[in-house]
Amino acid sequence: MDKIIPNNSILKSEYWDLITSTLSTYEVKDISNDGKVTRRIVNDDYFLVNDVWNIHEIGKSPNFEEQYNKRKGIVNNIYFNCANPNVNMEIKFVYYNQIFSDRWGIRTIFKSISGSLKKLAEYLNERHPNLTSLLDLDINKEQKL
Repeated sequence: MDKIIPNNSILKSEYWDLITSTLSTYEVKDISNDGKVTRRIVNDDYFLVNDVWNIHEIGKSPNFEEQYNKRKGIVNNIYFNCANPNVNMEIKFVYYNQIFSDRWGIRTIFKSISGSLKKLAEYLNERHPNLTSLLDLDINKEQKL
Protein backbone atom coordinates (compact mmCIF):
# COMPACT_ATOMS: atom_id res chain seq x y z
CA MET A 1 0.00 0.00 0.00
CA ASP A 2 1.16 3.51 -0.71
CA LYS A 3 2.45 5.58 2.13
CA ILE A 4 -0.11 8.01 3.51
CA ILE A 5 0.92 11.65 3.43
CA PRO A 6 1.46 12.99 6.97
CA ASN A 7 -1.40 15.01 8.47
CA ASN A 8 -3.65 14.01 5.60
CA SER A 9 -5.70 11.01 4.62
CA ILE A 10 -4.67 11.01 0.95
CA LEU A 11 -2.34 8.32 -0.37
CA LYS A 12 0.83 9.46 -2.09
CA SER A 13 -0.27 7.87 -5.36
CA GLU A 14 -3.57 9.78 -5.18
CA TYR A 15 -1.65 12.97 -4.43
CA TRP A 16 0.49 12.65 -7.56
CA ASP A 17 -2.51 11.52 -9.64
CA LEU A 18 -4.37 14.64 -8.56
CA ILE A 19 -1.46 16.89 -9.53
CA THR A 20 -0.86 15.27 -12.92
CA SER A 21 -4.53 15.08 -13.86
CA THR A 22 -5.13 18.69 -12.81
CA LEU A 23 -2.15 20.00 -14.77
CA SER A 24 -3.33 18.03 -17.84
CA THR A 25 -6.71 19.73 -18.20
CA TYR A 26 -8.38 23.04 -17.59
CA GLU A 27 -11.90 24.35 -17.50
CA VAL A 28 -13.08 27.03 -19.91
CA LYS A 29 -16.06 29.18 -19.05
CA ASP A 30 -17.92 30.38 -22.12
CA ILE A 31 -20.39 33.24 -21.68
CA SER A 32 -23.00 33.65 -24.39
CA ASN A 33 -24.54 36.98 -25.43
CA ASP A 34 -27.54 36.29 -23.21
CA GLY A 35 -25.27 35.82 -20.18
CA LYS A 36 -25.55 32.05 -19.97
CA VAL A 37 -22.36 30.43 -18.71
CA THR A 38 -21.31 27.03 -20.02
CA ARG A 39 -18.28 25.13 -18.88
CA ARG A 40 -16.14 22.70 -20.80
CA ILE A 41 -12.99 20.76 -20.04
CA VAL A 42 -9.99 21.12 -22.33
CA ASN A 43 -7.46 18.28 -22.36
CA ASP A 44 -4.09 19.96 -22.69
CA ASP A 45 -0.91 18.89 -20.92
CA TYR A 46 0.90 22.21 -21.52
CA PHE A 47 1.05 23.05 -17.80
CA LEU A 48 2.21 19.56 -16.90
CA VAL A 49 5.01 19.00 -19.40
CA ASN A 50 6.51 22.49 -19.63
CA ASP A 51 8.85 23.86 -16.98
CA VAL A 52 8.78 27.17 -18.82
CA TRP A 53 5.35 28.77 -19.17
CA ASN A 54 5.03 31.28 -21.99
CA ILE A 55 2.59 34.17 -21.77
CA HIS A 56 1.67 33.83 -25.45
CA GLU A 57 0.71 30.19 -24.97
CA ILE A 58 -1.30 30.87 -21.83
CA GLY A 59 -2.93 33.86 -23.53
CA LYS A 60 -4.46 31.49 -26.11
CA SER A 61 -6.81 30.13 -23.45
CA PRO A 62 -10.18 31.90 -23.49
CA ASN A 63 -9.83 32.19 -19.70
CA PHE A 64 -6.92 34.62 -20.11
CA GLU A 65 -7.64 36.27 -23.45
CA GLU A 66 -8.73 39.60 -21.98
CA GLN A 67 -5.80 39.78 -19.53
CA TYR A 68 -3.40 38.77 -22.29
CA ASN A 69 -4.64 41.55 -24.58
CA LYS A 70 -4.11 44.13 -21.80
CA ARG A 71 -0.61 43.01 -20.85
CA LYS A 72 2.20 45.56 -20.85
CA GLY A 73 5.66 45.42 -19.38
CA ILE A 74 5.45 41.73 -18.56
CA VAL A 75 8.15 39.14 -19.15
CA ASN A 76 7.30 36.42 -21.67
CA ASN A 77 8.27 33.38 -19.60
CA ILE A 78 8.22 32.06 -16.08
CA TYR A 79 10.62 29.29 -15.17
CA PHE A 80 10.13 26.37 -12.82
CA ASN A 81 13.79 25.61 -12.10
CA CYS A 82 13.83 23.28 -9.12
CA ALA A 83 16.32 20.45 -9.41
CA ASN A 84 13.68 17.78 -8.82
CA PRO A 85 10.88 17.51 -11.41
CA ASN A 86 8.39 16.46 -8.71
CA VAL A 87 9.00 19.67 -6.79
CA ASN A 88 8.52 21.63 -10.02
CA MET A 89 5.24 19.83 -10.54
CA GLU A 90 4.04 20.72 -7.04
CA ILE A 91 4.90 24.38 -7.52
CA LYS A 92 3.26 24.40 -10.96
CA PHE A 93 0.17 22.89 -9.31
CA VAL A 94 0.01 25.84 -6.89
CA TYR A 95 0.46 28.40 -9.69
CA TYR A 96 -2.08 26.61 -11.88
CA ASN A 97 -4.69 26.60 -9.12
CA GLN A 98 -4.12 30.27 -8.38
CA ILE A 99 -4.56 31.43 -11.97
CA PHE A 100 -7.48 29.14 -12.81
CA SER A 101 -9.33 30.10 -9.61
CA ASP A 102 -8.88 33.78 -10.56
CA ARG A 103 -6.88 34.50 -7.38
CA TRP A 104 -3.88 35.51 -9.50
CA GLY A 105 -3.88 37.02 -12.95
CA ILE A 106 -1.36 36.87 -15.75
CA ARG A 107 0.29 40.06 -14.51
CA THR A 108 0.74 38.51 -11.08
CA ILE A 109 2.50 35.36 -12.23
CA PHE A 110 4.53 36.92 -15.04
CA LYS A 111 5.57 40.11 -13.27
CA SER A 112 4.79 40.49 -9.59
CA ILE A 113 5.90 37.10 -8.28
CA SER A 114 8.17 35.70 -10.99
CA GLY A 115 11.21 36.88 -8.99
CA SER A 116 9.92 35.09 -5.91
CA LEU A 117 9.63 31.86 -7.87
CA LYS A 118 13.25 32.21 -8.97
CA LYS A 119 14.38 32.81 -5.37
CA LEU A 120 12.35 29.83 -4.14
CA ALA A 121 13.95 27.53 -6.72
CA GLU A 122 17.43 28.81 -5.86
CA TYR A 123 16.79 28.28 -2.15
CA LEU A 124 15.41 24.77 -2.58
CA ASN A 125 18.19 23.75 -4.99
CA GLU A 126 20.88 25.08 -2.65
CA ARG A 127 19.49 24.02 0.74
CA HIS A 128 17.58 20.90 -0.28
CA PRO A 129 19.16 19.47 -3.45
CA ASN A 130 17.74 15.99 -2.78
CA LEU A 131 14.19 17.12 -1.98
CA THR A 132 11.63 14.94 -3.77
CA SER A 133 8.47 16.65 -2.52
CA LEU A 134 7.54 19.88 -0.76
CA LEU A 135 5.69 17.68 1.71
CA ASP A 136 9.04 16.43 2.97
CA LEU A 137 10.10 19.89 4.19
CA ASP A 138 9.97 20.53 7.92
CA ILE A 139 8.26 23.92 7.87
CA ASN A 140 9.00 24.63 11.55
CA LYS A 141 12.70 24.01 10.94
CA GLU A 142 12.67 26.16 7.78
CA GLN A 143 11.05 29.09 9.59
CA LYS A 144 13.90 29.13 12.12
CA LEU A 145 16.57 29.52 9.43
